[in-house]
Amino acid sequence: MNYRNNHITSAYHVLTPIGLRHVIGHETKRCLDYSTRVKACKKCSHYARLGQDAPAHDCRKNWDKSSKAMEADIAVELHTKAGNSGIVYSKVIGDKDSSSIYHIGKNVNPNIEKYSDLSHIKRSISRRLEELKNTTKS
Repeated sequence: MNYRNNHITSAYHVLTPIGLRHVIGHETKRCLDYSTRVKACKKCSHYARLGQDAPAHDCRKNWDKSSKAMEADIAVELHTKAGNSGIVYSKVIGDKDSSSIYHIGKNVNPNIEKYSDLSHIKRSISRRLEELKNTTKS
C-alpha cells in the first residue's frame, strides 16, 4: 500500500488541504482503491463571505477535522473497505508517520506491517548528511 498526500498552495500562501491516499497492488502495480478528504470548497467559501447560502453545486468538501487526521482516517477507510470485500492488506509502504499504522492496527488489522518507501529513506538520509556536513568542520 502506498500513500500519497497532495497539498495545494495558492499565490497568497494559504494552505487548502486536500488529502489523497491510494492503494497500489504489489503484483499489479495498479491502483486498487483511493479516497480523498477536502476541507474547503471555493463556491461555498465565496457565498459564505457574501453572507448567502451557496446554490446547489457539486461540493467536494467532506472534511472538517484537522489536516493531520486526514491520512489516518483515509487509511482506516481503505483498509475497512478492503476487509468488507474479503481482502486483507498485510503491509503498508509509506512515510515515517506512524499515526496511520497505529489507527489501522487499532481499528482494522493488528498484524499490519509497515515499510518505508525508497524516496522517503533517501530524503531522510540526505537531510541527515547535510545537517552533519553543516555542523562538522571541513
